Amino acid sequence: MGSLLTSPWIIGTSVTVIGGLILYFVFGVGREKNTRKITQSERTGEKFDRGGELSSELTPEKIIDEIRKVPVFQRETLAESYKNIKIENWNTTLQSARKISNDRLHLMLLDRGNYPWVYADVEEKEYPKLKIMKEGEKVIISGTIQKVEGNTVELKDTKLKL
Repeated sequence: MGSLLTSPWIIGTSVTVIGGLILYFVFGVGREKNTRKITQSERTGEKFDRGGELSSELTPEKIIDEIRKVPVFQRETLAESYKNIKIENWNTTLQSARKISNDRLHLMLLDRGNYPWVYADVEEKEYPKLKIMKEGEKVIISGTIQKVEGNTVELKDTKLKL
């Protein structure tokens, strides 16, 4: 029995097994990690409406990412499927506002201060504060997706919280 404990292959195997157990249990090497990202909607409670049922998973970033995952030929069809989905409480930042008619403004916003773009047209008289807001100020936006194209989500029937 004594010669068995001094055998190089027994010692080598034991050290390897003990080292592997330490790596697994102490350092987590080889274990499956929870890499699931917490979505914006889970942080903010924002919602969207697919035919009357509200959910809390859709963000501008998620829309663009999902479209980029499919083959290029299928992107236009997938982008079209987002049309007429109602969204609520997207956190955006104001980047630009310009007059497009006597009483309407075109807004260019960024999703939480980063790309993708969110475009919306609003009545100037409903949001007079827009005239004095600075670039980068927070805007909570709700509305209906009118179009998704490239790196942009366009909304209609827009409501703002300034």
